[in-house]
Amino acid sequence: MTPDLVVGLGCRPGAPAAEVRAVLAGLLDRHGLRADAVRAFATVSARAEEPGLRAVAGDGLLAFPAEVLAAVAVPHPSGRVAVALGTGSVAEAAAIHAAMLLADTGASVQLVAPKLSGTGVTAAAARIVGRGWRPPRVRRARHGHAAAGYCARCAVPGGTAASERGRCDGRRHAW
Repeated sequence: MTPDLVVGLGCRPGAPAAEVRAVLAGLLDRHGLRADAVRAFATVSARAEEPGLRAVAGDGLLAFPAEVLAAVAVPHPSGRVAVALGTGSVAEAAAIHAAMLLADTGASVQLVAPKLSGTGVTAAAARIVGRGWRPPRVRRARHGHAAAGYCARCAVPGGTAASERGRCDGRRHAW
């Protein structure tokens, strides 16, 4: 089975990994989804280095600036989150946006698990439907290192990539 789910994760600062795992398990269980179907995890750049998220998602956590996520239409936006982070949705918007980036040409994306909230953590899942998914695209920064527009390690405040200005750790990051 080809993994076809992207899980969006949101959290308050300092959310423990145990709570992230519990919300993720609850989301998958509630919607009859399998953990081995998860292709990627995604969040907002402002939370990309949270230890609780990193413990669950690992180094493959995709991160996007708030202004990118704010442009994604979601069924359950939050005014409180919009004030705090600059986007009305983190989990749903990150799942949808990342799935669209990973989807192959001709595939579509469906939000199959709307956000589920726990204590300081939210999770949602989007499914890539149709032709499948493609590997994350990698582009080269001007200084020759592999970089990405919205990676957690290269993103800087304001949504621009540090790699655009020649600062990158040289690792390959998906965007």
